[in-house]
Amino acid sequence: MDTLTWDEKARTANKMFLQWCRDELILSFIFVQRFRFVGQNAASKRHHCRNTNVVGNSLWTMMTTKKGKITAEELQRQLDANPEYQRMMLEKEEKMRILRAELDKDEEELVKKIKEKGFDIDSVWDLVNNVKHPVLDNKFTGPYKDAYAILVDHLDKPHHPRIKEGIIRALTEKDARDIAKDKLRDNFYKETDKNLKWVLANALTTILTQTEKKKNPDIGLVKKGLV
Repeated sequence: MDTLTWDEKARTANKMFLQWCRDELILSFIFVQRFRFVGQNAASKRHHCRNTNVVGNSLWTMMTTKKGKITAEELQRQLDANPEYQRMMLEKEEKMRILRAELDKDEEELVKKIKEKGFDIDSVWDLVNNVKHPVLDNKFTGPYKDAYAILVDHLDKPHHPRIKEGIIRALTEKDARDIAKDKLRDNFYKETDKNLKWVLANALTTILTQTEKKKNPDIGLVKKGLV
């Protein structure tokens, strides 16, 4: 007999959907990384010419039958039986393990200082994902104003791009304006990484006044992807 309430069923369904999305994203990323364009010049890569991704085309063939597209379950069975795919997944897991260790080491001092302020986090990204979610289990929720000064101090310290992005996004709060705007603006004009420059523009668009944004037109142009 089904004893789950409607809310419990909804939460379960949401968790299953989010897991499916995660798996799809990871799978897509893996195939992009592993089976990128073969034997083509830079122009072909840039314009995504037809038939340049040989293995990708083979995968698409594997995903279809004479009757049309196969089910997700059948695709999973084929992938489970594919030694190349299994080897690729092991390689990916090892790379992810190494990256996680690198990121943990990179933000160790930052996380320690923020914890000393009374915030129970494992990563700066716990501050970014600080809004209580009906399905996801957030490590930390709530304001963290007392951590702003530490985050600002670490803007100029050498960090992995992924950690620096987390710092910038954690400072993308209107009440961080007075303490963070100058450092964020300085970093914006110095930053050469395209992704981080956009993240900085996004933060500044949030915390600066309209007058300040007019005095710094490059911020809006970067945010809109025009430069």
